[in-house]
Parts: sequence; C-alpha cells; structure tokens
Amino acid sequence: MMIKYSKYISAILVGILLIFNSCQVEEYKLGTLITPTNVDFTYEIVGVDSVGGFPNGDGSGMVNFFASA
Repeated sequence: MMIKYSKYISAILVGILLIFNSCQVEEYKLGTLITPTNVDFTYEIVGVDSVGGFPNGDGSGMVNFFASA
C-alpha cells in the first residue's frame, strides 16, 4: 500500500523543493544620491493679523511650512 502512494509523495516533495529553491532575493540598488543645495525654509503662521489683535495667529496652532532647494 505504501508503494502505491510513494509516487505521489515523491512528486509532492520534488514540487516543494522546486518551489523553495526557485525563490531568489532581489537586490535593489540606488543611483547616485545628490544632496540638495541652496535650501530655503520658510513658515507662515495661520491667522496672523496685526490690525485685528492677533499678532501670534488665530489660536488654531496651524503653521504652513515651505521648503525649496
């Protein structure tokens, strides 16, 4: 009885071995990294109004940041 199923068991084991041996780890490479020059960073506090009595903003805590290079 074991001989009857040995072909199927052998085929399954060979299939499993082929699946695990076919996997390869891909290597990813980055190109040349260039650091930015002339970096400029500015911010804007939301709701600043010197006339309306809000020189530090409207109290929402929102600030817009801008960066360029």
